[in-house]
Amino acid sequence: MPAWTCVTSGVSSPYSGTEGGVKLTTVNDEIAGVLREIEAMGVEIYSCGTCLKHYDLESSLKVGKRGTTNHIVEGLQDFDKVVWV
Repeated sequence: MPAWTCVTSGVSSPYSGTEGGVKLTTVNDEIAGVLREIEAMGVEIYSCGTCLKHYDLESSLKVGKRGTTNHIVEGLQDFDKVVWV
């Protein structure tokens, strides 16, 4: 099983601002590039769908996929490693 990365909006960082992790896969070109490299290694990257919608970033997704609650539950149950950003 590949590692699984879920990017959520609940974290504030110097790279993402107050909207948190969801900006890392949408508007932050530098970090999105790094995440694309990680994704190319087989890591599945999901951005919180509710967060994307809330911050009007659904059409701005540059890397990974829109995630759902099912992805979270399946990730916790099935994947070898889960990383929350």
